Amino acid sequence: MKRVLIVTMLGLLTSLWGARADGFAGLKEEMAQLQSLREEIQILNLLNGLNLTDEQSRKILNLATEARNIREESLERNTQLLGKFKESLLALKEGLMNPKSVRVICWLTPVINVPKGNPKGIKSLQDLTKPGIRVGIAAPSSVCLGDVAKEILEQTRLWEKVRPNIVVEAKDCADLAVQLKL
Repeated sequence: MKRVLIVTMLGLLTSLWGARADGFAGLKEEMAQLQSLREEIQILNLLNGLNLTDEQSRKILNLATEARNIREESLERNTQLLGKFKESLLALKEGLMNPKSVRVICWLTPVINVPKGNPKGIKSLQDLTKPGIRVGIAAPSSVCLGDVAKEILEQTRLWEKVRPNIVVEAKDCADLAVQLKL
């Protein structure tokens, strides 16, 4: 199984190199494939260390595949819902909806989470642009918190300055919470 993954990874890297020569055509899809492959390799490395039987390994891999499929379906539904929400906000902004028909049922208060004691002295968004600051956000376009973070940083004209400091783009809110604990 490892040999197949290594060959697949080499093929993918070769494909990535070809995409670069063609002006980055399809690079986003290739990077998504590479990320998926990395996850599979991490799972295989974990399984190899557990000394499991072939049957146990197959069962775990099947469960992991099922869990990934559920996550991907959920992500797709959430992305569609977010798109509809954005369409509604745009319609409201353009006067195509009656403002009285809108009811606020929840809201989000964006925050900057820092380690206990705030050792880097982070007090503002501008502080996130400083060299040596490591920033973690939820992945924009996949997680609403990531979209919110990116939008706030773009509105304050800090996105391009903060972007080099982003070391984590979490795949969902739970992953972001786990990353913050590390």
